[in-house]
Amino acid sequence: MKNYNVISQGIYKKQGSILVDQDFKSKLYIEAEKHPRNRSRILIHEDTESIPQEMVIAFTEESIVEVSTHLFPESFTMLQGVAKYIFYKENGDLLGDIILSPYSNFGTFYCF
Repeated sequence: MKNYNVISQGIYKKQGSILVDQDFKSKLYIEAEKHPRNRSRILIHEDTESIPQEMVIAFTEESIVEVSTHLFPESFTMLQGVAKYIFYKENGDLLGDIILSPYSNFGTFYCF
């Protein structure tokens, strides 16, 4: 992607503002198709010490998203598609889940 620093395959960093239009989303999905885990993202946070870690991520239907634990907060804003975000307790028990969908669907589009 032009005007973005490549961190690693499918991971980019952009300084300044980002316009999330159809062209931007299309480029992210093209890059996601090339990635072994079928995802691509633009880092918005300044560095690894920033809280929260914020990014724009594109997943495909074939994306692999592992269960992970973070010591920092993160947020999700759904722009397109539908996803289920599942929360677990530290011992592995289910805490709860949320279905995310775009604001235009009158769904829950944001989760922190």
